[in-house]
Amino acid sequence: MPMNMTHSRAEWLRFRRDRANLLILALFALLALGAALNGLVEVRQRAEVQQQATLNTEQRLAGMRQEVQSIAPDRGLQAQGIDPASPAKLANSDGTFQVALPPAAGAALAQGVTVILPQSIEVSTRSRHTQAANQNLANPAKLGAGSFDLAFVVTILLPLAAIALAWRVQAYDRELGTWRLISAVPGAARGLVVSSLLLRLTLLCLIAWLAGAVAVFGHAGLGIQAWVAWGSYAAVVLLTALLWLGLAALLNASALPSSTLALGLVGLWLLALFVLPAAIDATAPTAPSRLLNIAELR
Repeated sequence: MPMNMTHSRAEWLRFRRDRANLLILALFALLALGAALNGLVEVRQRAEVQQQATLNTEQRLAGMRQEVQSIAPDRGLQAQGIDPASPAKLANSDGTFQVALPPAAGAALAQGVTVILPQSIEVSTRSRHTQAANQNLANPAKLGAGSFDLAFVVTILLPLAAIALAWRVQAYDRELGTWRLISAVPGAARGLVVSSLLLRLTLLCLIAWLAGAVAVFGHAGLGIQAWVAWGSYAAVVLLTALLWLGLAALLNASALPSSTLALGLVGLWLLALFVLPAAIDATAPTAPSRLLNIAELR
């Protein structure tokens, strides 16, 4: 039997015997599947709301067209430069519409951002002064953080799962004293480390990819756009898992104890996902006040 297959089988047996690994995988799978279903349900609801809004708008436009046809030309008003059938005159009170694109093929993957980012544009026959005065002036910082979706799972939870599975790949054997025996066999040390990382990479990616397939293909079908969206998502998942498993492998190669490695990996996770974004946000220029913009328009 080739040596690489021997390493893979040995690592698979070691992985299965550790119940903590199975628990982490099961929890990650449940969270990923829940996020996929949540995004799928929300994007379907959003599509239904847009379809209903489109139907209502078409009915409004049909009624306005009938009203235009029923208005007889008033030569007196037309002589004064007033046309009762003009869009500005007819649609002054009912001429505001919300225009939005339908959900994209990969919308279910990051449905949570719809709470934060505007998803529609107001089109109106009114002047820019009136339209700006009627805009929502809520502070974006006070808006919700978004719903639970796969974007959150890949960004926040996937690195944690990779850390939990790989934080003691080599350090645990070194603490037990078995690593010297493994290193005594030519090629065994490198083969076991590579096999352990590949096994964890495969399991994490398969779970995330299957959840993404549920979200994307459940919403957009099996068209080309759906495959492109899922392929982009799969590449992001692969790169994210490779990054954090690679960091775990580098730290395991040092002589640090496993507890220190765990704290170091969690510290890197906090630094990359919370500290650095907060520092960048603090140094970014302040967005202009919408109230000042409206005052300038007026």
